[in-house]
Amino acid sequence: MTDSDWGRRWEAFGKGSFLKKTQQDHPEKWCDFYDQVAELWEQMAGLSPGSAEVMAGTLADQGFAPAGSSVLEIGCGPGNLSVALAACGCRVTAMDQSLGMIRVLKDKIRATDSSGVAPLAADWGSLDAVRNHDLAIAAFFPEACCPQGVSRMEKLAKHACVLVVGNGAPAFPFHRQIWTKVMDTPCPAAGDHLTCARNFLEQTGRSPVVQTLDLPAVLDVPFLRAREYFTSYFSMFGCPLPLLNKTIDQVLEPHVKNGRIYYEGQSAVAMVCWTVPADSPLSGG
Repeated sequence: MTDSDWGRRWEAFGKGSFLKKTQQDHPEKWCDFYDQVAELWEQMAGLSPGSAEVMAGTLADQGFAPAGSSVLEIGCGPGNLSVALAACGCRVTAMDQSLGMIRVLKDKIRATDSSGVAPLAADWGSLDAVRNHDLAIAAFFPEACCPQGVSRMEKLAKHACVLVVGNGAPAFPFHRQIWTKVMDTPCPAAGDHLTCARNFLEQTGRSPVVQTLDLPAVLDVPFLRAREYFTSYFSMFGCPLPLLNKTIDQVLEPHVKNGRIYYEGQSAVAMVCWTVPADSPLSGG
């Protein structure tokens, strides 16, 4: 392929992704996983409330999420970013297919009195292709990370879209260490979606603005809850439980103190922001 084929490269990358294939083949397993780990997901992924506040503030400062704007967050998870955007004065519709994630988000709204967030339990493919929001944002949402995902986002936003993707090593080493010992396929590398998204958007005339952030991340959770999280995750791929449980214990136990896992790391995040063309050539995609 030549450099003019970034759309096909991005599609090929997705088709070759082990994780994306399992998400397409067994969406029910992923829904069950997200429901089970909703309370832990953001912290295990290295996304603290402080990280969400930095991302929301950056989007506001850059003019992509000004106070008073209407925002659709696609695949909001437990909603730290939605709550942070609402704190910046945005009116946020926070959408996720996982009922567990929406339940945790509703608890968070009550705890923080975030009246600017409206939770929505839905599959984003079921949303009407109407530009009802000023901004559409998808953070770590695999279905949006492809040319068809970009097209779908642009059908939902009047002015701008944002993809939030990883940009380097994960905040914590445990996932990769366990993967290497129990999986037969290489652990997915971070950063590929950023390369594909940026080049694809540039080729299609969107002039993306890429904001890279290095955000402190702290993992501080009960050992047994972290163990349950990783068991739930790797069980989706058919890993034998005896080997899986032994491996998880070997990886986590050096970091256990008083029954808790504590680890200080750093999340490398990239926000790919672009203005939606009034006459989008992708609108039929």
